[in-house]
Amino acid sequence: RNDEAGWMSVGQYFPPSENATNAGYHAKSRLQMANLFVDSVRFRDAEDTLTDLLQDPSVDRLYRALALAKLCTLYEQMGQNGRLAECKRELQSLYAELKANNPNAVRLFNRTLSQHELLQLGIEDP
Repeated sequence: RNDEAGWMSVGQYFPPSENATNAGYHAKSRLQMANLFVDSVRFRDAEDTLTDLLQDPSVDRLYRALALAKLCTLYEQMGQNGRLAECKRELQSLYAELKANNPNAVRLFNRTLSQHELLQLGIEDP
C-alpha cells in the first residue's frame, strides 16, 4: 500500500534490528514515506521522517545519501536556503566518500536521481 500505514508496517513485518536486509527495507520504506508526505504537501512530516532516518547510525551510507538528496530537494521547495546549503555540503562529502570507497553504491545513487537532480545537488561528475 502506498499510504502512511502501509509504509509504517514495513518496520513491523521486517524489524530492522534483525538483519541487514530488513534494515534496508526499513530505510527504503522511510524514503518512500517521505515521498508520500512531499506529494501530499506535508513538508514538515517529510523533513521529520528524513531527519529520523539520518539520525540512525545503523542506516547504510547509500540510504543516507538518498535521504540527504531528498532533504535537499525538500529544503529547496520550502525556501530554506541556509539548510539547503548545509545539506548539499553534507551530501557532497558523503558522495565523495562513497565514490572513493563504494562504487556500487555510487552507481545505484546515480541511477536513482536524474542528471538534472545530480547537477542541482552539486554532483557534477557522476
